[in-house]
Amino acid sequence: MYPIKIVSWKGDVWALRICIASIRYWYPDVRIEIYKDIARGDFALGDLVTQFNCIEKTLQKKYGSAISKLELLFSEKRERYFVLDTDCVLVGRVFDGISTEADFVVSADYVDDPNCDWFRETYYDIAKLVNQFDSDFVYPGYVFNTGQMVATSGILKESDFRPLIDFSADNPSLREPGIFSLYDQGVLNYTLVKRAQEGQLSLSPHVNFHLWPLTKDPVNHAFARENQPSIEAVRYRANKHPFIIHWAGLFRHDSYQHSLRLLPWGYLLEFYENLYYSKAEKNLGRRLKIERFKNRVAGAIKRRFRSFKPSKEC
Repeated sequence: MYPIKIVSWKGDVWALRICIASIRYWYPDVRIEIYKDIARGDFALGDLVTQFNCIEKTLQKKYGSAISKLELLFSEKRERYFVLDTDCVLVGRVFDGISTEADFVVSADYVDDPNCDWFRETYYDIAKLVNQFDSDFVYPGYVFNTGQMVATSGILKESDFRPLIDFSADNPSLREPGIFSLYDQGVLNYTLVKRAQEGQLSLSPHVNFHLWPLTKDPVNHAFARENQPSIEAVRYRANKHPFIIHWAGLFRHDSYQHSLRLLPWGYLLEFYENLYYSKAEKNLGRRLKIERFKNRVAGAIKRRFRSFKPSKEC
């Protein structure tokens, strides 16, 4: 099986622990490489290396955004791998069902109307893309989230992205933020489709292998409801729901870090977080549990003060 590669920064190590625990639960022996983006400071992986058998690496550049994931593609070595965001967990042996040998395999969302606001804010502005940037681009009828996908290094280079991203210094940025959205996501949705249409790489829009626990789209919402994993199925490794659950940015909300139950399907996060603490080194696990408790108490206090409304009476 090909390796799993994850990019992390110091602010989401707590989520990374949950993600890694879920991978190891279903795939005890798979190679996991963690690439540190130290744009906001270095950080230790500790037990993720010693107890969960992850390989620690540091990105060459400092990014401070999801553009960091592109660096994995720029290796001269041609290697197929699975890239995963830290705000994801596995609830089954999802990789077993991805049999295609395409260079890139994505979990496609088919969207009939690419001109809606949601589409522009999440991927790219199709009108501006065609009228101002690439008049030959043909919308394929689908888009994909870049937080879970099969990728292959050694095909694309940094130079292929330079018209889209300014790599001249640390914290690379989009050259056309009015066209492309969400750092790497709009750029990859354009570049991979374009290069596939030109025959420079193979791209497979695979049947869904991920679920959104919270979505306003009625089609995806119905699909998620039908496939929502039960904690019993996960606990007994029934493999009834071989999916990746992706919270897609919801972890950025400060209060969610302090109380996972506030998140949709938060019971899955709690299960894997408890699994992580049970396998962490004894002393470290105890210290981290205390740290978690303090953080969540602090979060509860913050939420209480935010909701506090002073009396109008003097």
